[in-house]
Amino acid sequence: MINDNIIDLSLFEEKVFSQHGEDGVIQKLFQIIGIPNKFYVEFGTETGMESNTRYLREKLDWTGLLMDCANENSSINLHKEFITAENINDLFKKYNVPKNFDLLSIDIDYNDFYVWKSIKKKYKPRVVVIEYNATHLPTEDKIIKYNPFNFWDGTNYFGASIKSLYNLGRKKGYSLIYAENMGVNLFFLRDGILEKGDFNFKDLNNIDLIYKYPKYGKGPNGGHVEDLKRREYVSFKKLRFSQFFLKKFLKLNYIFKNLITTTTNITIITIIFIKDLSKIEEVGFFKKLLNVIYKNYKKNIRIEKCLI
Repeated sequence: MINDNIIDLSLFEEKVFSQHGEDGVIQKLFQIIGIPNKFYVEFGTETGMESNTRYLREKLDWTGLLMDCANENSSINLHKEFITAENINDLFKKYNVPKNFDLLSIDIDYNDFYVWKSIKKKYKPRVVVIEYNATHLPTEDKIIKYNPFNFWDGTNYFGASIKSLYNLGRKKGYSLIYAENMGVNLFFLRDGILEKGDFNFKDLNNIDLIYKYPKYGKGPNGGHVEDLKRREYVSFKKLRFSQFFLKKFLKLNYIFKNLITTTTNITIITIIFIKDLSKIEEVGFFKKLLNVIYKNYKKNIRIEKCLI
């Protein structure tokens, strides 16, 4: 049974140590859903003085892990780590992050989308707060191209749009419940908590209504200045299909490698794909991957048939 009392988190925004009104929203949210273990993980915290978890630590007796690429402070468990999509799970293991914890806060100004995407399913934060790029409207599916060594350069080329992060959240089992009023952070709640609880969050999973225009710059839609380099974005859909083909490539590469190491004869390979895939633009990407395989093993294999 759904509670008719609508929860409007905008009424609870309050800044104590957070950048904007996140402190009040986080406190109210956990008052509503409960707090099993009072454990947080936050990265991109700088010194930890302005963060989404300082209030929890100093006023409400929470503990947790802080990470930043340029700062460390053992007194608050802040560790100097350069975070990438490739190492995030190793860092969680290194610092003994529990599989189930209360709050994950991500604000690294660039690769936020990819780092959240890479966190393994076994880690299940109840609430995720993540920075989004509000210069992109809720109709736009835009994610920067991944480069683990790139940094934000002050322009509006960073992170991902609300639509892209919403799609990622849904794939990972989270519902979008709020965007704070400055147009900086999104709040996600794990679906299992919504299903068990009697919660009725205003505009739940409605990105058009939850989206807030950025209020922090003079660039597009009120955000950071426009990227004059006109760098490319990828969409969630394109990224998903590209990764599908990449997995197929890795599997084929593994098969070919094992076949070739077990026989000196020419291996004839027949590759057949569903014809509908020919309508997808990412097929071109997969063809390139097949060419890589062929170049690596062309002395040993012959592709007899390839329908794509």
